Amino acid sequence: MGASAIELRRPVDVKVIMSPGFREQLTAEARDTLARIDRNLSIIEGLPEPRDAQQETERARLLSLKAQLEWRMREVEGVEDGAELPFRSFEGTVTLAEGDDFLQKMGHAEVVLLDWKVVEIRGL
Repeated sequence: MGASAIELRRPVDVKVIMSPGFREQLTAEARDTLARIDRNLSIIEGLPEPRDAQQETERARLLSLKAQLEWRMREVEGVEDGAELPFRSFEGTVTLAEGDDFLQKMGHAEVVLLDWKVVEIRGL
């Protein structure tokens, strides 16, 4: 056997550990987004009646997005410090070489963050 190797892609889940700083950042970003939504809603609601179907669809979309964001903010406020939460998934690469255990190498990988610093890498 030669020394062949190949790089493959696999999903890598990123998790965050809730901390006061992370909570504050999430809520600040949510407040900024809510302010933009409210500005856009004000523009649409300031249009003369009757509004066209596209304007009504956009208004409904913004109201739904606002409700979801407000719900998420309340949810984040209730999470205890130290709790581990899913954040995002990314695509990573793994090098497979002859003799490697395929299932072990291609298995679930996670990166855990605390205040945006990597504190643990699992499943290497």
